[in-house]
Amino acid sequence: MGMKKQRSAVQKQVNRLALVMMVMMGFIVLRYGWLQLVEGNELSERMKNQVGHDFAIQSPRGTILDRNGRELAVSTMTKSLYIDPAHVKDPQAVAEDLAPLIGKVRSRISSMILQ
Repeated sequence: MGMKKQRSAVQKQVNRLALVMMVMMGFIVLRYGWLQLVEGNELSERMKNQVGHDFAIQSPRGTILDRNGRELAVSTMTKSLYIDPAHVKDPQAVAEDLAPLIGKVRSRISSMILQ
């Protein structure tokens, strides 16, 4: 009889633990649903506002002089454009959009993208 009581006590503890875990899982599922269905659009807009900005950072290094005070190296600001060909679905359309903005021929831009 002692073995049955012990087994029954262990089974009750296992059942309580399972119930607690089910309640916690239910809470997680409800929270996930709330975030996706109710707050999803707002959170998506917040993410776009945080990530979707371009920042121009200028950091001139200063002039490097030799021991006589003559300039050896001078900082100059330049503009650069980078296109990752792996992320371009239509190189011709991208080239057509960029050509008037950067003053280059569309065929030249598309050949540079395809390299």
